[in-house]
Amino acid sequence: MSSVREGTEAAGPEQDTARASDLFPSVGTPLAPEHGLPAVRGFAPADTLDGRTVGEWQSRYPPELHPTITYEARFLSCTAAFGLLLAASSWVCLKQALPFPLPPWALLLSKGALSFAGGVLGGALFGLKWLYHAVAKGYWNLDRRLWRMFTPLVSGILAVGFLSLVTSRIVNIFNAEITVRPSGTFGLSFLVGYFSDLTIGKLTEVAQTLLGRSEQQGTPRGPGEANHGRHPTGQRDQR
Repeated sequence: MSSVREGTEAAGPEQDTARASDLFPSVGTPLAPEHGLPAVRGFAPADTLDGRTVGEWQSRYPPELHPTITYEARFLSCTAAFGLLLAASSWVCLKQALPFPLPPWALLLSKGALSFAGGVLGGALFGLKWLYHAVAKGYWNLDRRLWRMFTPLVSGILAVGFLSLVTSRIVNIFNAEITVRPSGTFGLSFLVGYFSDLTIGKLTEVAQTLLGRSEQQGTPRGPGEANHGRHPTGQRDQR
């Protein structure tokens, strides 16, 4: 064991870099000579170092911002927990698992609540993923707070509206029969909530087909409607 350690210490940084390249044969990027690790930039799992060097553990953000970031993480986590609880209670009602029967209006309300819960849960999950990616990569900013906090609510309302369009067969993207089962209602709503920007873009296309395009060009619209979830540069949001 000691001979192996002595041989390693005597090899020098060139030998360490060579061994690192053997460990990462699929990474076609230059190695950082000071650490012998791939200098990869991008989203996980390609960039596990977040653009940092090994041993650079300090936060990019000043201490006074740490409570703000933690608050957003707690808010989105509590929102996701609320979505799970609402989905579970609505599912129980739709399955008639209560000791007393429910009237038709209560079942209809439970279906809407289940759809809202699925959308909220999908939007909260998207917000959480965006939050920890943004914090780790260093492009978190306070001006995005309203977007992060309102995304679950917008996703929940959008899910209910989209479910109504599908069940009424106004939108024939999905078979309306899947909404008869609680699992289909929840799954479709979760999908709509997680990909709310894409859903808004698709609904824009449907509205233009049914109602015709507006003669006014350049009418200001929301971020998701204007470029279908893309940045002004044309690049899609990282998720």
